[in-house]
Amino acid sequence: MKIEDIKGSYDYIASIGDNCQPAHQLDRLQLRKSSGPFDWIATRSLDVISLLISNRFTNFMDNKYLVIDGQDPGSHYYNVRETFYNLYSMHDFPISNDWTASYTEAKAKFDRRAQRFLHQLENCQSILLVRLMGTSEEAVRLKSVLSGIVKGNFTILLINYHDNNEVLDLNLIDENICSVLIPNDPNRWEGNDGAWSALFNGITLTGN
Repeated sequence: MKIEDIKGSYDYIASIGDNCQPAHQLDRLQLRKSSGPFDWIATRSLDVISLLISNRFTNFMDNKYLVIDGQDPGSHYYNVRETFYNLYSMHDFPISNDWTASYTEAKAKFDRRAQRFLHQLENCQSILLVRLMGTSEEAVRLKSVLSGIVKGNFTILLINYHDNNEVLDLNLIDENICSVLIPNDPNRWEGNDGAWSALFNGITLTGN
């Protein structure tokens, strides 16, 4: 798909990682109705997303798989690694408490977002899933998983970085996957606002 092919209105637009940047940008562009399971955690591999969806989030953030992995300078939260899927939570377990004291509330939030995400996949007619970082091979594997779940139309927008100052369309020959390169701003975790705005120009959320 080319960038021009994904322009239009969608019932559901969601981030599928790998970090907080896509969720922030979708929020800034008013393209996000609610929080999803991948918005505020780090997922280092797109194949992890495929596995989570195919497993319907079984064992997702279960406490028996959680370990403390320190904290970032200035952060008020523990970095917590989930070893079953190799995920990282950095916004859910305040350092003011023993992290286990926050677990019940955090797990309820994770489960609620996961079930809402699956419900949207199964019931929306037009879906755009936005992934930062990954390979075309991983995206094809995700497409295979989604094809068994999504009843409507779906598009995977795969975004990677490059050193140029423009958005580059890789013109991937796949009717469900659009792969692009964008410039990043290494000094901002939020990324390059101009690049994200240019990429999502012409994309809207149904009902907005």
